[in-house]
Amino acid sequence: MFNKTGIQSVSLRDIAKALDISYGNLTYHYPNKENIITWLCVQMMEELEEANKVVRSGANALETILKSPVATFDVLYKYLFLFQNSVEITRNFPSIALMLKQIISSGKADHFNLINELKEQGLFRLDIGESEINYLLDIQADLKNMFFVNLADKEKAQLLKTDYINYVNGLFYPYLTPKGLRLSENKQI
Repeated sequence: MFNKTGIQSVSLRDIAKALDISYGNLTYHYPNKENIITWLCVQMMEELEEANKVVRSGANALETILKSPVATFDVLYKYLFLFQNSVEITRNFPSIALMLKQIISSGKADHFNLINELKEQGLFRLDIGESEINYLLDIQADLKNMFFVNLADKEKAQLLKTDYINYVNGLFYPYLTPKGLRLSENKQI
């Protein structure tokens, strides 16, 4: 419901009706909209972690970085309202905004560690320093957010998935060594 009409347009009574439960039963467990959105954020974090576990299992650092947007797209799309209502969330639910920042920070830290592994393997340019990597990861996070914020045609989301993956991964290619580029092409990610 939040994805379809936005946070403001959905009341607790609407949610109770859609779930076919009483308003009192809903508010007993979730006294307000913030509690529901917080629970949804926790669900998203768990789903992202599970998606990333699948990517990491048996994959090297390069595969993990390049397959991560593939694995997480559907999860992020499922919670599209968190991106498209980000200004409202920041204004009205600061604790949720903080949770979302922590999710981004966690993903950034994971990718930072993966990039350091790539450097050790000779797949990522050694002349790229820590501040440049942080900047790259900030741009990647902003690109992901902007993609979902601007996803106007929800029916075509799965068609746009390839564009999303190419945009996100395209940020890394200029920083790969020739060996890293060859490996990424061979993986056909």
